[in-house]
Amino acid sequence: MNGSAAARVDLRYRDTILSVNDEPVEDKSHEKIVQMMQQSGFLRLQVNRLLSWQTTIEKAEEGGFGFGVRGGADFELPLYILRLYENEDKTRFRGIRVGDVLLAVNSINIANFTHQQAVDLIKKSYQTLQLRLRRGNGTVPALSRGFSR
Repeated sequence: MNGSAAARVDLRYRDTILSVNDEPVEDKSHEKIVQMMQQSGFLRLQVNRLLSWQTTIEKAEEGGFGFGVRGGADFELPLYILRLYENEDKTRFRGIRVGDVLLAVNSINIANFTHQQAVDLIKKSYQTLQLRLRRGNGTVPALSRGFSR
């Protein structure tokens, strides 16, 4: 959540806490881990960050996949998830958030794709779309002047 202690130290959804104040937590209950965190005047966490993940989403009844993208090689940006359409069922996005970065579409690395090439690849997918993503920080960069996508 914006403004929370977790946000201030960039703790992210799907990160895994490995230790609290140098004490491993793998065999500890949730209650015990919370207690360990509350007992100290300082908090040092060792965290395993989720760098990328893969998910599959289904095409919506309206015919699209229900998200918009920004960026591409022609903008010298990776391809970001720009929006998740409001009228869509959020559970179908399987953890995808605005600001996440698309790395691959249907097992095709899109790092050097232009915006239009990536959109065309997504549009030509039939009923399912396989995505590899990297967690973003919740923001999407503005495009360079002169571009309006």
